[in-house]
Amino acid sequence: QPSFWKAQPLAAGPLGLEARHLQGDGGRLPPGVSVSALDAADARTARELSRFLGEHYQGEASFCVRQPAAHLRWALNPPGMREGWAVGLRLDGELVAFAAALPAALSVDGARVDSVEVSFLCVHAEHRGRRLTSVVLGELARRVAPCGGGHG
Repeated sequence: QPSFWKAQPLAAGPLGLEARHLQGDGGRLPPGVSVSALDAADARTARELSRFLGEHYQGEASFCVRQPAAHLRWALNPPGMREGWAVGLRLDGELVAFAAALPAALSVDGARVDSVEVSFLCVHAEHRGRRLTSVVLGELARRVAPCGGGHG
């Protein structure tokens, strides 16, 4: 198994997460980094996210995430979205990482299972390699877990 997957917060059990990712502050934060809940319904926040994703989302060379703020307000506020499920990491007030847990309903063996889908995961180009992806995903898992692993 590649070393990348061995380093991820996955294990057997509910949610596939280790208990350390579901308690406290979501894990150790790099020096100077703080966690903040982002409300995409707020116009200023939506503009900040639009700029951040447009400048730092890493995809294929021909792929760019240029989402107008109005579209992000819509996309990040689906039915069932909970406060705190859009998480940013900040360094000296500047957004350096972002991810959102969006409600999703799955069908497993014919039964409905409420879950979440991680979307808009992005780390500032200058801050990659600092384990911020692991930190922001751990924080999302910590926030979603009290809801039973999904949003239901």
